[in-house]
Amino acid sequence: MLRYKSLCSLIFISLLTLPACDSRDSTSVLQNRFGEDNRIPLDRPDYPWRAIGKVFDSGCTGTMVGRDIVLTAAHCVVDPATKKIANNLTWFRPNYVNGSAPVESWIEQIWTGTFDPEADRGNDWAVLRLREPIGDKVGWISVNPTDSINFPDVVTVAGYSVDFHGGEIAGAHIDCHTRNRFHAENLIFHDCDTARGSSGGPVLAVFNGSVVVVGVNVAERRDSSDTSLVLSNYDEQYANIAIPSHGFFNLVRQQ
Repeated sequence: MLRYKSLCSLIFISLLTLPACDSRDSTSVLQNRFGEDNRIPLDRPDYPWRAIGKVFDSGCTGTMVGRDIVLTAAHCVVDPATKKIANNLTWFRPNYVNGSAPVESWIEQIWTGTFDPEADRGNDWAVLRLREPIGDKVGWISVNPTDSINFPDVVTVAGYSVDFHGGEIAGAHIDCHTRNRFHAENLIFHDCDTARGSSGGPVLAVFNGSVVVVGVNVAERRDSSDTSLVLSNYDEQYANIAIPSHGFFNLVRQQ
């Protein structure tokens, strides 16, 4: 069985320049969260956070997983009306903070796990190829192969939630938890604080001393509500949802 560690448990945590694990933002209002809001702002140019950015103009989150390769969610790039690639996709901007990013690159090519993510949530992933290898400047986060069986218990989820600094600064919930696994559906329920805009964000863990991507955040259960929910305790009926990496691992590795 693969041995994953939490980001906060790293012995050499200072090398990763992680923010304090108990820091919190008090401005968040509406999100799928359980209890206190545990997200911290990723407003620093440190690795691995600088590899996480925004996909324009979908409003979603993406992660550099190669020199010119970005991981996000399929529903961030597919037009639900036509079930084809949306025609408004332009730039990927890593380490995007308050309207600016150190580098950017045009989205050149897109692969998706499905063209109907609402009906096929377990394949709601997309891989983007950029025009320039901006990963050489900001770095990238390697993808580890996981499925619903070996998915780690403790994870970190990051993304540009609209309720967190207006979606202009990414937030990360460090060391939240996998709550349930659904092998047939290829879904992971988790309790990490998220909201609209965090779709496509990475699910991270530590493997052999390095931060790795183990999945992608894709949805939240809101009981048909248009807004994210606030609950005092975790409730599976309103869980947040990720998918493990095995569906896109080989594609990323081949690029």
